[in-house]
Amino acid sequence: MSNFSSFPFGSGGPPDKDAANPSEPLLRQLMAQTEECYLVLTTDGQIRWMNESARSQLQSRGIANPGSWVELWSAQQESAARTALAAASQGRSQFKGLQSTATGDENTWECRLSHVPSDTAPLPLVMCVARNVTTQNKAASSLQESESRHRFVIEHAVDGIFQNALDHTTTAMNPALAAMLGYTNAYVALADWPGFLLESFVDAGRRTELQSLLGKQDVVRGFEYQLQRRGGSRLWCSLTMRARRDRPGRLLGYAGYIRDISQYKMAEKLVREQADFINRSHHSIMVTDLHGRFTFWNKGSERVFGYRAEEILGQKEDLIAGSNASHLREIAATVHTRGEWRGELSLVAKSGQPVIAEVHFSLIRDEKGTPTARLGIASDVTIKKQLEELSFHAQRMDNLGLLAAGIAHDLNNTLTPILLSTQMLFDHVADDQGRQMLELVQASARRGSDLVKEILKQSSQAAGEIRRLEITGTIEDLARLIRQTFPKSITYHQSIDAGLWSIQGNAIHLHQVLLNLCVNARDAMPEGGQLQVKAANRHLDAVAASTIKGARPGTYVLLEVKDTGVGIPPEIGDRIWDSFYTTKDKERGTGLGLTTVRGIVEQHRGFVTLDSEVGAGTTFGIWLPADTTGSPPEVVPQPAGVTRGKGELIMVVDDEPNIRDLAYSVLTRKGYEVILAADGTEALQQFRKSERPVDLVITDLQMPNQDGRTLITQLHELEPSIKILVISGSKTDHLPDRPNLAILPKPFAMDRMLTNVYDLLAG
Repeated sequence: MSNFSSFPFGSGGPPDKDAANPSEPLLRQLMAQTEECYLVLTTDGQIRWMNESARSQLQSRGIANPGSWVELWSAQQESAARTALAAASQGRSQFKGLQSTATGDENTWECRLSHVPSDTAPLPLVMCVARNVTTQNKAASSLQESESRHRFVIEHAVDGIFQNALDHTTTAMNPALAAMLGYTNAYVALADWPGFLLESFVDAGRRTELQSLLGKQDVVRGFEYQLQRRGGSRLWCSLTMRARRDRPGRLLGYAGYIRDISQYKMAEKLVREQADFINRSHHSIMVTDLHGRFTFWNKGSERVFGYRAEEILGQKEDLIAGSNASHLREIAATVHTRGEWRGELSLVAKSGQPVIAEVHFSLIRDEKGTPTARLGIASDVTIKKQLEELSFHAQRMDNLGLLAAGIAHDLNNTLTPILLSTQMLFDHVADDQGRQMLELVQASARRGSDLVKEILKQSSQAAGEIRRLEITGTIEDLARLIRQTFPKSITYHQSIDAGLWSIQGNAIHLHQVLLNLCVNARDAMPEGGQLQVKAANRHLDAVAASTIKGARPGTYVLLEVKDTGVGIPPEIGDRIWDSFYTTKDKERGTGLGLTTVRGIVEQHRGFVTLDSEVGAGTTFGIWLPADTTGSPPEVVPQPAGVTRGKGELIMVVDDEPNIRDLAYSVLTRKGYEVILAADGTEALQQFRKSERPVDLVITDLQMPNQDGRTLITQLHELEPSIKILVISGSKTDHLPDRPNLAILPKPFAMDRMLTNVYDLLAG
């Protein structure tokens, strides 16, 4: 290396040409082009020479002609600079200097100082090679700070962060991941379970799915799986990982993070359970925005109103309000003002049917208390209300039944003397005109008697028993009621097959079935028409039965009720059997008539058919299994004549004087002795003081002081074998089942009473 003796240290003039070294031009050129600063110093710091780079950098910092190298640095570094120079004069040293700039910034210089050997220099010299490392230091410091921040984030992250090799062996993990795996230290976790990623899968199928995804793509995001920790407990996790590649694209491994989503999964499960609970609720639960548009609609709402969620979400609540839309808007205003509203509301289902609901509306607010929506919970009380109305209707009918029974009792007491008197007057009237008038009175009284019996039958709540019966009698009873009560604009016809089979049934229930169908037929003919009731024997084979819903092969008695009314539209043909469904107004129908009809028929193991045409009429068919075995029902023959008594003593007990007096006249004329009593108390007194035994007691049931039932009980206590004939215009059920007791309903004809008296005494 060339020495520096040829450099002009003092004057800065050209070097001595004779002493010039051939390598000096090259050395000068290198020093001129390098970015590092070269300075030649004396041992006390005076600058003897510098290269262009040093001159340029010093000038850029406002230092044009520096005299001393020591003065380039801050005052605090002067001592250190001189120490470095002194050390360099003996060999080598290093110095890091801080230099203030004109802008107030600080630059950092790294200086390498070394002794320059020279035989010609008058003083010892030191070479300083200086490099500005301000930018490098800042970059290094920034990098260090960045690494520190990243390290802090990774170390304190809530998510578990990892780096894997190609075989998915973990090479690095943060404390959060170690904690997820059940460790307290990441280093221990790495050493103990490096293959955790694939080994911790609870579901092997999900592990295979992850491996398949990594084979197809570099990034997998939000992959959910269940992780089994050390010790056996489990976590729900969400995994995101990315392939690590070098510049040429070769796969180096993977990096990623794992997030514990167990709480989210529990919340998700809770939400599902709550949503399932809400959907299972029989109540309608709905949410609307403040403009009345539905934003939530549960399954209960679908059941109550018939709209599916996708049909109604986004629609306005007017859709179910019907004619109450304005009232619903008033309720919404009340909810907005007061926060809630409770009450009963009439709404409309998709089918158009009314829905009576008990509704609770409340206001939904956000965390700031600002109203955001309305919550409505509705309970369908339609059936409850209908049942209440039906109960009230039934109570009214019960009251009417009691009233009818009371009226019937009074009418019977009125008609009985008329029937008895007309029969007795036949013996005193000889001319034809007089006898015709008596026959007219007697026929009118009998017609009134029959009408009273029908009223009592309809007001009676006694169900009766299933027994073998002839349906013809039920049809005849119905025919009399229809002819007496239906409008004259409706013409009634009936047709009954000869030899009609018997059935096993309940006469009262079957009478109700026919009456319900006939009343419906009447209502279907407001302008009048034809009503026909037919009864016929029918046989259904397997082929015919297969064409009728609910039918079975066999023999049947078919009852048909046919009208020429408005008919039933096909679209409601299946709905007419539903409970509470009716096309009549509220005052005329409960919607239970046809439901009752089908229920009674099915109890009789039968079925119902329907044939209807709009504008042409309707025919209902009641198919009842026939009873074709055994003998026909016993028919009690009517008496051909009445035998006279033989002086037997009969007591007549009735609170109606006319009935007592007429009974006295009829019985004494037929050879009986008679004593009279106005009530049960008087009858017991007469019975006890009678000088001869009483052979027969004829008594009414409804009397003041002591009624007939009490009298019968006390008479049997006094004389167990006493014979009793009960005459009553009211119900005679719940009478004691005793021998020698017969019942004669009021009103009655004279011969019927005498026949019953004779039969009891003869028995």
